[in-house]
Amino acid sequence: TILALSAGMFALSSITFVGEGTRELLNIQLSRSFGGNVLVFPFPGLPSSMIKGAIDDALQDLEIDYRTTIDNFSSQITHLNGAAIDGDGALEIAVWRSDKPDIYSGQPAVSSGRMLTPDDAGQPRIVLPMVVAAALEIEVGDSLQIDSAAGIALEVVGITGEAEGMASFGEPSALLPP
Repeated sequence: TILALSAGMFALSSITFVGEGTRELLNIQLSRSFGGNVLVFPFPGLPSSMIKGAIDDALQDLEIDYRTTIDNFSSQITHLNGAAIDGDGALEIAVWRSDKPDIYSGQPAVSSGRMLTPDDAGQPRIVLPMVVAAALEIEVGDSLQIDSAAGIALEVVGITGEAEGMASFGEPSALLPP
């Protein structure tokens, strides 16, 4: 029974350590990407209006410099310059909404073209990660369609370089303007 108790305590401490390590990693990476203290509220499956209201209520007494919301979703590139894509056109997409002036400052540097600007809001533009652009031979100025954009052609205005910041949590994300 002492062996079982020891094994159980070891397992619990290991789980706690992994959980704490993950929390610390997220805190460090997100603070570096956003330039300061970060609060993250993941609420999968709940209506966004309910989430926003609950977060606003919880933070109403705190002094906040700026707010950022990042919506992530998966999509498929279906057409490139009007031609259908053969093969894997999988694409992770992020849409950032923020009142921070330099909203994309924590993203990988742009290796070709330019990063999105506030003037791009509402425009059919996209910045792609280098791995996606290289795999499909996409260049700045090309036009592509994704299955989640209802047939709207998106102009590629930039291609990001190697991943740092947010992109280091998984597949690099393409960026759409809000």
